[in-house]
Amino acid sequence: MKDVLSTYEFAVQPIAIREIIGLLEHLKCVQIIKKAFTSTKMSSPFSESPETKEIVTYINPTVDGLEKFSKIFHHIDLMPMMTAKNN
Repeated sequence: MKDVLSTYEFAVQPIAIREIIGLLEHLKCVQIIKKAFTSTKMSSPFSESPETKEIVTYINPTVDGLEKFSKIFHHIDLMPMMTAKNN
């Protein structure tokens, strides 16, 4: 999730990106997967909690996500560079 936010931070507000991803998840075009990993940071011998968990969020497309997306937004014309038609 952090990668997506940092990629588009200069063009779109982070809250808008989260809403778009939430919409795509609601439409079952993408699947949000959260996994907890142990941190690879070295701990100090004086620290109390040597093991810390970091939660990583993955955004995976569903198998038929593009098909669902195209059925929902079929009325929106694609930009010319996104079509195979040459004018």
